[in-house]
Amino acid sequence: MIARRTFLKWGTAAPLILARPLGGSAAGATAQNTLVVLDGLDPSTDHARTAIVLDAFARKGLPVTCLVDPEPFSDPGTELLAVLGSRLKRAPGLIQVVPLVGETRKHDPVFSGTRGL
Repeated sequence: MIARRTFLKWGTAAPLILARPLGGSAAGATAQNTLVVLDGLDPSTDHARTAIVLDAFARKGLPVTCLVDPEPFSDPGTELLAVLGSRLKRAPGLIQVVPLVGETRKHDPVFSGTRGL
């Protein structure tokens, strides 16, 4: 698994990598059934690089889900929240922000799925 910091560092190169035409039959192909999930976004995350990464995925039409734990964001005016808000307006349907809610993040997926049964 790639570390969040490494992913964000690579974010500066993402527009160049995603904009480069591919050779062969993949040149006109569109990615199918692809969903990118960015996890662990908090106030210390570099907002400029996050914007670059989100813009690159939006240009290619790839949906991105940003998982955000609302607890560390005591000030609603943080730069990262402004970036996420502006990207939500710019690319509706491609970028979504999902808050982590209470104790649900501590349960494994099988337990969470069968808890209501």
